[in-house]
Amino acid sequence: MAEMGYFLALAALSSLLWVGSAFQPLVYWSIHPGHRYGFVSNEITADFEECSAACAQDKPSFRCHAFNFKETDGTCQLVYEGGGELVPENGFQAFVK
Repeated sequence: MAEMGYFLALAALSSLLWVGSAFQPLVYWSIHPGHRYGFVSNEITADFEECSAACAQDKPSFRCHAFNFKETDGTCQLVYEGGGELVPENGFQAFVK
């Protein structure tokens, strides 16, 4: 009977590890100190978590690959297309996937 308990515990643990490995965390990296992306596609007011979540919501027609975030007032600028040109930061920090 004890062997059955060990087997069930092992099965439960392995399924939890499998489920946990199915979720790939989305990480944004702070880049370009002193600069931000110049071409912004959308601007919202949000905290950092909401801003990164908004960028993580990939839509087929608009794929957000980076964002600028200004902590002082919660301005979040989503960058969908290229965003190529870097401009002075003006209080923003640039983040990329």
